[in-house]
Amino acid sequence: MRAADLRFVLDQLTVLERGGNPDAEGSPLPRGLRGTLDLTRVGAFGHSRGGAASAAVMYLDERVRAGIDLDGALDGPVVEHGLDLPFLLMDTAVHDGLNEDGSWPPFWAHLSDWHRCLRLADADHNSFTDIVAIAPQVPESVREALQIGTIPADRGGGCRTGDCAGLLRSPPARPPGRWASAVGGFTALPRGRVHSRIGTGAGRLFGLPGTSRRRSTFASIP
Repeated sequence: MRAADLRFVLDQLTVLERGGNPDAEGSPLPRGLRGTLDLTRVGAFGHSRGGAASAAVMYLDERVRAGIDLDGALDGPVVEHGLDLPFLLMDTAVHDGLNEDGSWPPFWAHLSDWHRCLRLADADHNSFTDIVAIAPQVPESVREALQIGTIPADRGGGCRTGDCAGLLRSPPARPPGRWASAVGGFTALPRGRVHSRIGTGAGRLFGLPGTSRRRSTFASIP
């Protein structure tokens, strides 16, 4: 269902790009939208089930050319078939994806393009969400049940606001499993994993780089 939602968003962006108005009530849209989106450079990312949706939509829709899964178990045919496009997996010490999640190893084994598995230090499952910013305001007894780890809010939020997408915009040239980079504080771990000292259920679309003057595409769904 979430992959279908992402495809719906892409369909409506296509309507906008062609000068149409997808608004259900026909409300006027801002002038100048036609021709501003570059739908040849679209990626998807999401947290938890949204991360699974990012992989699923790439398997179903060739318009999505890169993806990121933030600590989400995968499902569907993409697990066994993998992808031939760039994909980034990100886990935590609590959820050791390649060793403890049955859906990650077969998916990882069938990724034929650039791919990487990163770990967010000091994090738990919900460290990739806005909960990590709200947590300091709630009682400690409640905070312990939020699955946020000990990571500061600015580091957790940084994964969603630029660091992860930046890796796909400028992926390293070295082959998977042999890469280390000082960018963002990443250092290499075994099996191609990377440990991050930087810093949702919804899937999101983001723009990939290019030489076109048109804006890259970014959209999100609830």
